[in-house]
Amino acid sequence: MRGAAGCKSTQRDRALVGALVQQRGMDLGWRQVGRARPAQQVEHPLAFFWRSSVLGAGRERTHTAWPSPTHEPACRPPSMAWTGRMNSVAIVIPMLNEAAVLPRLLRSLRALDPAPSELLAVDGGSTDASVAIAEAAGLRVVRDSAGGRAAQVNRGVAAVKAPIVCILHADTLLPDDAVAVMRRVLANPRTVLAGFTALLSGPDQVRWGTSFHNWAKTWYAPLLFRPDLFLRGGRLLFGDHAMFFRRADFLAVGGCDPALFVMEDADLCVRLSRLGRIRLVNRVVITSDRRIAAWGALRANWVYLSVGVRWGLGRRKRLHEDYPDVR
Repeated sequence: MRGAAGCKSTQRDRALVGALVQQRGMDLGWRQVGRARPAQQVEHPLAFFWRSSVLGAGRERTHTAWPSPTHEPACRPPSMAWTGRMNSVAIVIPMLNEAAVLPRLLRSLRALDPAPSELLAVDGGSTDASVAIAEAAGLRVVRDSAGGRAAQVNRGVAAVKAPIVCILHADTLLPDDAVAVMRRVLANPRTVLAGFTALLSGPDQVRWGTSFHNWAKTWYAPLLFRPDLFLRGGRLLFGDHAMFFRRADFLAVGGCDPALFVMEDADLCVRLSRLGRIRLVNRVVITSDRRIAAWGALRANWVYLSVGVRWGLGRRKRLHEDYPDVR
């Protein structure tokens, strides 16, 4: 009898060890894709001892490769795998001759925690080293020759699979918890599009006046030109706000208008407002002040205002000629 009892005890111990090894594999899988391990039940004391002393629970596995949508641990429970896919975030970066700012952007993207499931750069025909820098850093790069940021955004959203998409300009830096912020904001089904509060900054100073104007016009522009949108909770956001939305909603309204070379972001806000609310999140992104540095503060704010007013009045022909690229 004692031998039989000892055999049963050994079998139970082996089963427990096997379950713990499988659980440890799941822990490493979750860490590898940059996500938090799901909440666990209270552990048996022997289980805690095994994880802490034998398996070395204090050790962390690190990685430097960009995550991919197919990089999922094999042992993830099906329900958790489904939840992860539903909350996954893709960051799409439209770029054109952005070699000067890409290194800093790439450093900030590596700091994101949790990490996005997809990172995609859409190049509009760069003649500098933009594509080489992005590819060397491990980003997936697609090329779009149609011209214009609207076409680049459409191409990027079509190329990713994640249900949440953020359009990030190459001269804009996200906070390190941006992915978690996007998930929380879009967990509200009434919100269809949102963006961060942009703070324009250069190497020596923050442009507080222009930053305030950019914040204020997200309110006064719809109030003046689209009061019906304003009363429904609509705001006009722009590219510097690192806008994010559900991919399904973007496709449902037809994406960005490729005929628009500027103000395509505000136009997208107008069309998406039919489906729900537009939000400006009370979190900051840092965006380059290069236009202000090139034009001066007075001229830059005048250009922003005049282009916006002409767009609001429907005078959109040749609008981009008054808003040249600055690199």
